[in-house]
Amino acid sequence: MINRVAQAAGIVGPLVLGTASLVTAVTYRGTADEGFSPFNHWVSELGEVGVSDMPAVFNAGLMVGGVCFVLLMVGLAMLRGGPLSLLYGLIGIVSGIAGVLVGIYPMNFPGQHTIVAQAFFNLGWIAVLL
Repeated sequence: MINRVAQAAGIVGPLVLGTASLVTAVTYRGTADEGFSPFNHWVSELGEVGVSDMPAVFNAGLMVGGVCFVLLMVGLAMLRGGPLSLLYGLIGIVSGIAGVLVGIYPMNFPGQHTIVAQAFFNLGWIAVLL
């Protein structure tokens, strides 16, 4: 059972987050009426309420992606076992929870957003690396 849940989460999470990001980026018009570009915008700007045209789509995608990352990392740690499984499992759980919190605290909440966004991205790549 956990194997199927982890597999589904590993597919659904990136698809939902990727689709939400793409849809939001295509419709984005910044404060100077410019389109979104990763060369002159932070990805988090896609979820900024009052600036992004579809912040709820992006933020919801982050929340779904974060929950799916938690499920994936728990399942992976349980199925693989071994000395590193507890470590990357816990780091993955914290990263996924932080991803959910990025959707709850968009850039309009700079203090909270900075903390949870850094945790999401940095802990996420560390968990995957392990």
